[in-house]
Amino acid sequence: MEWIALRGSVFDIADLYGARLRYSDLRGVQATFACFGQADLTGANLRDAAFSWCEMEGLNLSKSGGVHTRFQNCGLEQSIWHAARYEGANLSDLRANGAEFNGAVLRDCLIHDCRMGNVNFMCADLQGTEFKRVVLHGANMRNADLRGTTIEDIELIGAILPDAAPKAWREAHARQNR
Repeated sequence: MEWIALRGSVFDIADLYGARLRYSDLRGVQATFACFGQADLTGANLRDAAFSWCEMEGLNLSKSGGVHTRFQNCGLEQSIWHAARYEGANLSDLRANGAEFNGAVLRDCLIHDCRMGNVNFMCADLQGTEFKRVVLHGANMRNADLRGTTIEDIELIGAILPDAAPKAWREAHARQNR
């Protein structure tokens, strides 16, 4: 299935494992306790969508986008966000180890209380994003745009930072990687 109009749909305890929802209209979707593991949401519109307590391991969100999208208490391990564009999104209480955000735009987002070990933010635009209580062990942030980001209580052990990383990032990295 591609190009499906599911705007405003509610998925409560739904199994969408491996679903092919490429370029679908998922604006305002509400999903709770749903399984989206290995699903393909490439190019989907997720404006104002909210995902809570969902299992999304291996989910493909490449070229998808949304404004004010919420991913809360979800498992997004090994998820793919290549060239995705999210503004003002709330990513909190996530397990996103090994996620690929290569070339993604995550502007003015909130990333709080997340475990994001070995995540790839290479060439990502993270301008204005707030990182609080985030584990970024082994993260690749080479060439990421961190202008205007704020950090609080983050772990950067083994992380690779961009050459132009803001002072707060460089200082946190230096303290943790002695």
